[in-house]
Amino acid sequence: ESLNESLQLLSKSAGDVDERIAIYSIIMRNGMALKEASPIYRGDPEIVLAAVKQNGLALQYASVELRGDPAIVFEAVHQNGLALSFASPQLKQERFIVFEAVKNNGSSLKFAAETLQSDRDFMLESLMFQPYFGWHFFS
Repeated sequence: ESLNESLQLLSKSAGDVDERIAIYSIIMRNGMALKEASPIYRGDPEIVLAAVKQNGLALQYASVELRGDPAIVFEAVHQNGLALSFASPQLKQERFIVFEAVKNNGSSLKFAAETLQSDRDFMLESLMFQPYFGWHFFS
């Protein structure tokens, strides 16, 4: 069900529910509901953090500013390495973020900054997390 439908159900059953609390509650169960949230909530660090902890791919619906927040992006890639594709360009250059993404999903390496992909030492280090994946980059 959609965020709006869930909010309507909550308000009917709970009376005068604080909208932020209701949205937080819904997001904790369905992080992708962030897609339907207003820009205010897409820019709310606590709401977005709850969303990406539930589903890392919810990062795509976060505000541009929060897609550049290292703590939020780390949680997103920890939950789903492919969330790296939605991180800010600056964070795609951060080794600790990319390593966390690769630990979760070796395919996320393709979303790392070119500077890291062309760094042989970085690529060799990343093989520790996903050894079967690296042959593609060294062939």
